[in-house]
Amino acid sequence: MRSSHISSFARACAVLVGVGSAASVFAQADGVIRDGGTPTIVQTRAINDSSGNPAPVVAAGAVYSNVTNFTGSAFSNGGFAAGTPASGTYSTLVLDDLNATSGGPIGTFRWSLANLNTSTQSISAGIRFYADNGANAPGTFLAGFNFNPISLPGSTVSTVGFTATGANQFTIPAKVWAGVTILANGTATSTVLNNEGQGLYSPPNVGTSLDEVGTVSSTGAPFTSSTPAATVTAAPFAGNPAGNFGWELVLAPEPGSAAVVGMAGLALMARRRSSR
Repeated sequence: MRSSHISSFARACAVLVGVGSAASVFAQADGVIRDGGTPTIVQTRAINDSSGNPAPVVAAGAVYSNVTNFTGSAFSNGGFAAGTPASGTYSTLVLDDLNATSGGPIGTFRWSLANLNTSTQSISAGIRFYADNGANAPGTFLAGFNFNPISLPGSTVSTVGFTATGANQFTIPAKVWAGVTILANGTATSTVLNNEGQGLYSPPNVGTSLDEVGTVSSTGAPFTSSTPAATVTAAPFAGNPAGNFGWELVLAPEPGSAAVVGMAGLALMARRRSSR
């Protein structure tokens, strides 16, 4: 079992622990954040548990998936000033580059949340997606969601998920930057909040990701503008582990697929009736 602690790579607050229809699919305008409600907890495991058992199954239709190979390490977002931040205050946005096998409308996505505190905490996450700017950094803002808090045990990493329907669906190009920011709840101290972040996973099962991490200061919250002032750091942990977080992107069903299935069912019923 491997354990390590890194106080920073681009900023002093980073901590590493452990070793629908076509009309409804769109890129959100700058400034728009969707309410994602309460995300689903898929799996929770202890930090430092890189045994691989059990591991989440790669979802059918995934164009990017990196949720099975947990490295036993977690990274805290940081960025909260000393004291008790006001409710809705954002942490640093920490991003990963995701090279999907293809672009398209996203119906379901998963990400990871880490609680590096020793006690159970209620953690609320904001998720942001950007297209690449052509120079290996976040560019056009694609979508943003804020989620209700979920209770996560101390010293754990959880895989959580959300299924977007209707106007919450959004379209991605083949390369995107996906990021997590932690929202203060008005009662947790900065010490607690600065011990919340993401789990590190590698290698991806579907698609690829470079060994790098992007960060955007919380000064620019709520992270809804295109081309944010991001710092991209290559090999932030010297390759051990790789700078890849737990993400999965699944394409939405084709708009006509449900209608085709329905028509097929009606045709089968008609044949059955005519044969009586």
